[in-house]
Amino acid sequence: MRAAPRRAALIFLADTEESYHTSFSGAKRGPACTETEKKIGAKQASPLLRKRARMDATDLALIPRVVRDKLDRAAVKIHLAEWQALTLAERRELSEMSCTRPEEIAQFRDRLDALIWQRCGQHPRRLADV
Repeated sequence: MRAAPRRAALIFLADTEESYHTSFSGAKRGPACTETEKKIGAKQASPLLRKRARMDATDLALIPRVVRDKLDRAAVKIHLAEWQALTLAERRELSEMSCTRPEEIAQFRDRLDALIWQRCGQHPRRLADV
C-alpha cells in the first residue's frame, strides 16, 4: 500500500509577518517571506506576486520557457551546459530579445551563435527545417 504524498503548507506568523514553509508534520523548512511580502503584508501577497518577487539569478540557471520557445522558432538546439556557460547578462539579453518576425529570429539566431561560439568554442546545433 502506498503512503500518501507529503504536502507542504505556507504558514504566516501574525506577530512577525514572516512565513515558513512547513510540512503537515509541523517541521519548519525555513523563511518564505520576501521583501515584497513584507511591504504589502504577507497575508495579502498573491501566489503570482510571491513567485515574481523571488525571481533572481537562479531563475536563469536553467533554460527558461521563453528562451526554449525562441530556440524552437530559430530551429536551434543548445545543451544546458552551453546555456550555463553564458554570463547572467548574456542569458538575460537572450531571454529579453524579441523573436517573432523573421528578421528578429535571424538576429536571435546570430546572437546566440556568436555567444555560444565565444563561450564554448562550437556552434549550436541547427535543427532541420520540417
